[in-house]
Amino acid sequence: MKPLTQRQTQALRFITEFMGEQGIPPTRTDLAIELGITRKAAHVLIHTLAKKGHLEIIAGSSRGIRLITDEEHVAPPPHSLPLIGHVAAGPPVLATDEVDDWIRVDPSLFHPKPDYLRKVSGTSMIDMGIQNGDLVAIRSQPTADNGQVVVAKLFRGVEPEITVKKYRQRGNKVELIPRNSEMETIVIDLREESFEIEGLYCGHIHLNKSRR
Repeated sequence: MKPLTQRQTQALRFITEFMGEQGIPPTRTDLAIELGITRKAAHVLIHTLAKKGHLEIIAGSSRGIRLITDEEHVAPPPHSLPLIGHVAAGPPVLATDEVDDWIRVDPSLFHPKPDYLRKVSGTSMIDMGIQNGDLVAIRSQPTADNGQVVVAKLFRGVEPEITVKKYRQRGNKVELIPRNSEMETIVIDLREESFEIEGLYCGHIHLNKSRR
């Protein structure tokens, strides 16, 4: 079974939950509205999930989707979030968007509602109670307000790197600020470097308890 990207995981999760609640598969339009994408992009996502062995497409129906839940693959469990790689609380680590596992935690416990989890590597956010090995809950979105904590993607090498930090932008300068007085702020000059916000921090899980 081929691993899924973050977007594919979101799509499969929505399809699974929709079928559980409504008793029928969603249409391409339903999926497009949920993910904020075009109907064509939703169509491509469904076919990709089918190619990876997670769905079966039944021709001739706008709701022609069947989840594959045999011994080789189990659909995402309800009240859970996908764990997608690591995020640095310290020097940035290489980014990945493949799902490592599903963690049983109700997304509604967080605000805003997150889309996925990443495992923390480092102690740069220790003053917020985020410890090495904790899981941070993240909502996928490309923007944030000054002062919010974000998962940021940096493009300083061959592969993108990600880190969790407090975000602040002043003109062409972005500051990614640790919550640990022993660590330095990462400063990005947007005229010289590429930078993206991967998502917004929603809370974290430590010792089986969520904190916000």
